[in-house]
Amino acid sequence: MKRYLVFLALTGYCLSGFAGKPSSITLNTSEGRYVGRTVTLGYSKARIILDNGERMKIPLTEISSFTAKGKEFNRLPLYKNGKLTDRFVFMEKVCTRGELSLYKWVHEDTELILPYGKFDHYFVYNGDKLHVDVKDEDWPNISKFFNLKMVHN
Repeated sequence: MKRYLVFLALTGYCLSGFAGKPSSITLNTSEGRYVGRTVTLGYSKARIILDNGERMKIPLTEISSFTAKGKEFNRLPLYKNGKLTDRFVFMEKVCTRGELSLYKWVHEDTELILPYGKFDHYFVYNGDKLHVDVKDEDWPNISKFFNLKMVHN
């Protein structure tokens, strides 16, 4: 009898995970806020499926930020070698301390001759201005400042 009760309890617990609401996407634009089920970022537009099933296309230039799967992404100006470029990209906000925020930008480096791969590049921004372009030698100080634990692979 005890085994049967334990089995029912475990089965109920496992099935309760299936009944959860799917994670939602929140898109912040100049016109307002949209809440949906999925978002796909294209070259110039984002496609979002709203909770009511309606499909919308929104220009990337109008999107200031979005959240997906519990992560926040902000549209920030891209800096290369400490110089401002004319590009804006979406970066994942890793953490914040005071006015400084650590962001991760995942990109493909097409300038390499080697096979393409995705690279993580980290920046520290103060608002929308670059504070530090994080290099490998900066990680001990950055991790200490943001109270992050460094893990070496």
